[in-house]
Amino acid sequence: MSGRVSLLLAAMVGLLGAAGIALMLARLEPAGPEVATVLPAPLPLPDFALTGHDGEAFTRGELAGQVSLVFFGFTQCPDICPVTLQQLSVVRRRLEDAGAEVVPEIVFVSVDPARDDTETLAEYVNAFGDGVYGVRGDLDSLNVLTEPLGVFHARPQTDDGYDVEHMSAVLVINEQAEFAALFRAPHAVESIVADWPGLLRRL
Repeated sequence: MSGRVSLLLAAMVGLLGAAGIALMLARLEPAGPEVATVLPAPLPLPDFALTGHDGEAFTRGELAGQVSLVFFGFTQCPDICPVTLQQLSVVRRRLEDAGAEVVPEIVFVSVDPARDDTETLAEYVNAFGDGVYGVRGDLDSLNVLTEPLGVFHARPQTDDGYDVEHMSAVLVINEQAEFAALFRAPHAVESIVADWPGLLRRL
């Protein structure tokens, strides 16, 4: 066998070996997210000033250094809000039980400041267990956060007052306090839990 042929065969074996290792690593690593939508580039949050359900100031800094699932709604919501918060709470518990390295905090931002005072908000979020934090503010302060992120909320008049319309997606905020991904409705606990390892690789 000539030296050239030997070198060619060695190179082919090397390439096949590298391909095999890459395939093995790909099987070991978690797949990319299946249901989450990852933004092409994370969007830094604006400098907003809101208030937590414990009466403490809540700003962009409170979201830095952790991964958060942020949902916008209101305490008198009959269906979407309580169902979504319950699902997120279960997701958090499932990840904790599985020993996940990163377990998200859940942040519920009220878009109904006239009715959701601090006391009402505290009672509401506490019903969903640990790791759920309520946030509120007047409409001008809320819009500082919602408008740059494209978060829709409105209060159309009804015969007995007004209703609240809001988006149903859950925003994923990374450790740099950037809007990095979102989960669109309808939400499913199993899908979010399965997506979590792959999503973390993209944040």
